[in-house]
Amino acid sequence: MAGKRTAGRPRTRRSQLHTPSRPLAQLAVTIVVAAVLVSSAWGGHVDAGARPGDTVNGALLAAGIKTGNETWLWTFCDPAVHGSPTSTRSCRAIDYPIERLFIGDGFATAPGKLDSAWRTLHWQLWLDGQKIDLPAFGTEDLGPFTGTKVLEERQWKVIIVHPKAGRHTLHEIVRRAIPGKPSELLQDGTWTFVLPKR
Repeated sequence: MAGKRTAGRPRTRRSQLHTPSRPLAQLAVTIVVAAVLVSSAWGGHVDAGARPGDTVNGALLAAGIKTGNETWLWTFCDPAVHGSPTSTRSCRAIDYPIERLFIGDGFATAPGKLDSAWRTLHWQLWLDGQKIDLPAFGTEDLGPFTGTKVLEERQWKVIIVHPKAGRHTLHEIVRRAIPGKPSELLQDGTWTFVLPKR
């Protein structure tokens, strides 16, 4: 392309308290756990998954910035949203073997607004069906860039080291929190990319 909620509860007099039955107690625990999980997913963060040092489909994941020595996925796969936020695209790398493939996506906005905009975003990413723990990789700020607009960008620092030749899939969902309203879907994209054999 390139959100945390808490709810108060009314006071309860001691005479109104009671000991719940086991099914009700289990239901209450389930609701509390679910609420915590939903709350923790917002604010530029996502749920846990594969971290730096883990392997996905036989390739090592690493955290790092794009220095120019990596192949950038978005040079041969279009990351932009065209019309509908839901998209499926196929692409193919020209060069192989690839030592390091940078797959981190990002978000760009006007200077001075990046932090506040980023806090409203909820990111989820899967590589070859394996969920990625994006906060474990961290982010890098880029820019400002001068073009038709002046923009600053924040990217997730996700790199695949020695990715295998063949077909891979990258699935990304990005939502934006809107106070008092349902979250807005910004991106639900699936990229199927092929790394040619030697």
